[in-house]
Amino acid sequence: MNTIVTNSKILYTLTSLCRTDYENVNKSQLIDIMNHTEFPWDRFLSVVNRQKIVGIVYKSLSEMKLLHLVPYRVASAIKYIYLATTKRNQVLMDELITILTAFKEEEIDIRPLKGSVLLDLIYTDYGTRTLNDLDFFVSKNDLKRLPKIMNNLGYIQGEYNVNDKTLTELSREDKLMWKVKMFNLPPFCKIHPEPTVDIISIDFTFGLSFSDNKDINEKILSTYSILNNKKTLSNIDFFIHLCTHLYKEASNEAWENFAQDINLIKFCDVREYYYFLSQKIDNDDIISRVNELGVEKAFSFSILYSSILYNDNNLIKLLERINYSKYNFQEVYTQNNEINKIKLNSVSESILLVK
Repeated sequence: MNTIVTNSKILYTLTSLCRTDYENVNKSQLIDIMNHTEFPWDRFLSVVNRQKIVGIVYKSLSEMKLLHLVPYRVASAIKYIYLATTKRNQVLMDELITILTAFKEEEIDIRPLKGSVLLDLIYTDYGTRTLNDLDFFVSKNDLKRLPKIMNNLGYIQGEYNVNDKTLTELSREDKLMWKVKMFNLPPFCKIHPEPTVDIISIDFTFGLSFSDNKDINEKILSTYSILNNKKTLSNIDFFIHLCTHLYKEASNEAWENFAQDINLIKFCDVREYYYFLSQKIDNDDIISRVNELGVEKAFSFSILYSSILYNDNNLIKLLERINYSKYNFQEVYTQNNEINKIKLNSVSESILLVK
């Protein structure tokens, strides 16, 4: 018997559990890996926590009736994180409604993005998908009106001190840096008394990173979809935004002064939403919009590595409609944001790192 649990088997375990369609997983193969006497459970716990997939891993293990294979110290840890995530997400989703209501009263169109939409639409169980913050897409024409509304809701653009639990407003220089480098405003933050929350952070974005067409704000806002009673971007644009945001976090091109970790849940988001989208929109329409918005490289990166991680042929078929081979993604993954320092060979290697 092989006494080594390879990285590929650990990754298979992660991607088998980080999905909503766990019924399609080869359960016997998964059991064989988890039953291995040398399975690195402490490393597993560290990785699922860093990759922000604790909740969905716990839910999958529970639904697949595999929790008995997990050592108690690990099973109890992921259970309590799942329960805390459930409570935290309920607070954030309630706050989402408060913010949407406040902007509606001012007749300002803001569109929720990413996790707050996916939580109800795809994951449904509030314990399965961690929300770090709430994200919205907004018209550039309304940017100057945002601070007053957010201030009235108790938010400031500031940094949170985790030790003394205080907020300090960003300096003028920091705010200017955001304007120069990003399609985002500095986050609006508010302290919350719930221990699982501490701080609520709100991000407003008004563009797509890496787009060849830099002025696409109104083009994106000209269409919309209603997902779980929330007005957001069109079905395709929501998907494209997921992909471009993932690439932005991976490349760190616009975040060199901020600690941004890429994580498996973002690839899971891309895959899960694609299967939702593919029931409504065909691949040619998706690629047509990608080309129109000029985000081929960012889109290709996210689809390519999602397909590799999940060994997903349907994503590969989508990718084949773009000439992605011309792009070099090797330089994207680095350590400490330095291109010439310790390159990682793959996304998989990055995901399995224990920091």
